[in-house]
Amino acid sequence: YHAGIEAALGAEDCAAAERYAAALEDYTRAEPLPFSDFVIARGRALAPWGRGQRDATAVERLRGLRAHAECAGLLEAALGAPGPTTLASAGRELKSEPCAS
Repeated sequence: YHAGIEAALGAEDCAAAERYAAALEDYTRAEPLPFSDFVIARGRALAPWGRGQRDATAVERLRGLRAHAECAGLLEAALGAPGPTTLASAGRELKSEPCAS
């Protein structure tokens, strides 16, 4: 599912990314995993971004995900492959605060 989300975002197929996120959520519902929860949240946040929904709420959602990724050592996974629907492409708008110690 993670690969499906990535592939869909890379292909700018935001609806497919949301379907893969929902499928991953269903699959891990009985035993949620932090990384899976992150991947789901990331896919659900980047799909609207890819559709051009870039309001303050979307920016804050992505900024929060980026901060979480930085603190959890997941930044490489969060940024994803270069493309229009990645945290990397939104980098200027998503500068985050340093991790709390």
